[in-house]
Amino acid sequence: MRHRFVLLMGLMATFLLLLGAACGTKTVEVEKIVQVEKEVLVEVEKIKEVVVEREVVVEVEKEVVRIATPTPIPAKPTSAVKGGSLVVAQSAAFDTLDGADTRSIEGRNVLYQMFDTLVGITRDAGAFTPQLAESWSVSGDGKVYTFKLREGVKFTDGTPFNAQAVKWNFDRQYDMENPNRHGALLIIFRIFMTAYIDKIEAPDATTFRLVLNKPFGPFMEAIAMQSGLIASPTSFEKNGKDALKNPVTTGKFKFIEWKKGQRIVMERNDDYWGNVWLDRLTIVPIPEAAVQIAALSSGNVDVLLGTLTADAVKYLENDSSLTVNSFVYPHYWAVHLSQREVDGSTGYAPFQNLLVRQALNYATNKQSIVTDILKGTASVSHANLGPAYGKWQNANVTQYPYNPDKAKELLAKAGYADGLEFTLLVPASGAGQQDARAMATSIQADWAKIGVKANLKVQELVTHWTQTRAGKFQASTYGWSSIMIDPYNHMTNNFRSGRAINVMGFSNAAYDALVDEAAGTADPAKRKELYDKAQEILATDAAAVFVNHGKTYALTSSRVQDFAVNIVLVPQMGDVWVLD
Repeated sequence: MRHRFVLLMGLMATFLLLLGAACGTKTVEVEKIVQVEKEVLVEVEKIKEVVVEREVVVEVEKEVVRIATPTPIPAKPTSAVKGGSLVVAQSAAFDTLDGADTRSIEGRNVLYQMFDTLVGITRDAGAFTPQLAESWSVSGDGKVYTFKLREGVKFTDGTPFNAQAVKWNFDRQYDMENPNRHGALLIIFRIFMTAYIDKIEAPDATTFRLVLNKPFGPFMEAIAMQSGLIASPTSFEKNGKDALKNPVTTGKFKFIEWKKGQRIVMERNDDYWGNVWLDRLTIVPIPEAAVQIAALSSGNVDVLLGTLTADAVKYLENDSSLTVNSFVYPHYWAVHLSQREVDGSTGYAPFQNLLVRQALNYATNKQSIVTDILKGTASVSHANLGPAYGKWQNANVTQYPYNPDKAKELLAKAGYADGLEFTLLVPASGAGQQDARAMATSIQADWAKIGVKANLKVQELVTHWTQTRAGKFQASTYGWSSIMIDPYNHMTNNFRSGRAINVMGFSNAAYDALVDEAAGTADPAKRKELYDKAQEILATDAAAVFVNHGKTYALTSSRVQDFAVNIVLVPQMGDVWVLD
């Protein structure tokens, strides 16, 4: 009976609920509990329904459980995407937008973002990549260079790029009376091209040809240097000497604004023939290293192209918000021992003695300098061509391991058992000079152990370079970098007899013959053979105390992707993209 009553009451309750749903008054209260566990949302919803009908109250409570997946955080892209702006800081300002006139690293860093050359330089020594020229060929005698140009390319003013435009740019530099020179010094063109070009030709719209009067081994690299940057002839015709205040180019970025000494602003060239990812690129000068690093850490700067000490590099490598990018480049740091005839402040007779020069090489603890002062940011040098030169470096030249006893023996044999005393010039700072004071002080201490007294004279960089280049020194330290990766620059210009920047007056007839033949040879294998022999002469003749080959560093923030430089340190900003 009791069971029947319960059943009856249950049926009645159900009936009343249905009736209430149809015509009664309903109040709903909702309480939500959200639990988060392992990135899954669990919602528990309790619903209480109250139905009032004819003074009978029935309460029904139920629980509903729903599982919901949270909205995922978008994954970071793993390949390049278009968009975003980037600010690059470098150590100094630049003073011209004329590729025919710029000689500074800072100027090159800017111009190569807006201008193209016929061929580009890669990270591999002696390797070239198509730019405005899609292909090229060299005649068997090494005197005719023919370039097939990329079709459909336009300057940023909409005018067509063609072979006549290329010829106009080369004519502007080749002809010293050309009215479009506008005061450009044309240093690079005159050093590497003027003496070798016989004819400049544009036989049709897509073919450009250079005919040389004799073979010149590094000519392809000369084409890729800043003097080979192509500007719009139409812009010069319209604007004359003001054309390069608002350059019209074919490159990855187009010119927007230049506030001299403050910033230059560029935007993506949407008509560029290749990929460019950034919307906007700004380059600013920040001379002080501490200010550079502070600007990068604060997010005001995204890329830093600066001169960093070894200690700064080691410290910054521990900062997870930054990436320290290191690159080998064509560089050597050496102590130059003047072998010139003694004349006032020029020359020092003992250095004309091979045994003395060899003694100072044995007396220099190069490995200690690289390990303890430069903290691994360089490699020991045995001649002037370092690792960046790749196939061109002769890594098997005669070496001078640290050996003070051997050094003393050679000094005595040379007639200087009682030692030597002279002045050693040292630059206070500067690009490529590394920690020159600390290195010179270390060398001074090494040489003191064999009875040699080097009196250090620290100079501001410009003063130091002026005096060193003039040959007015007894001994001088200097770090050399090259604007080209071909050996010609560091082998011929720095050590051939009679060259202006052969600052120590080194002279060896066999060496001169080797580098002259290499410069006039188009065959890379033959050139390699000749340069290997020339490097061995520099080592055995102890032309200088070669100490190290440096690395250079660039800092990038975590948002910067695919940053790289080519082998002569020009940043490849067209390849860079950002995470925003």
